[in-house]
Amino acid sequence: MMLFELGKPNISGAAPIKGGRKISNQRVTVVLEMMFSLQECGSFSRTQLMSHLNISRSTFFRALSDLRCYLQEHRPYLELYLDPQNETYVFVDPRKG
Repeated sequence: MMLFELGKPNISGAAPIKGGRKISNQRVTVVLEMMFSLQECGSFSRTQLMSHLNISRSTFFRALSDLRCYLQEHRPYLELYLDPQNETYVFVDPRKG
């Protein structure tokens, strides 16, 4: 199993690409940090991740939606579930009961 160390990512905004067009790296970075946090730690809370990445509430929920869409399309056996008792997000595999 490969482990990744979570660090403070550089989400400074945009990166230049061919033709001078710019795209935002922040959204991709946030989604990947969510995925890696879930893989490494098993869960994360909204406030912890927002603080760690220095992002707004709306950015958090857009990235959460992106992650859920990815899971639905590419990993339909996994669900991203909010545990209301701990207020943390976790991966759930419904096949495992």
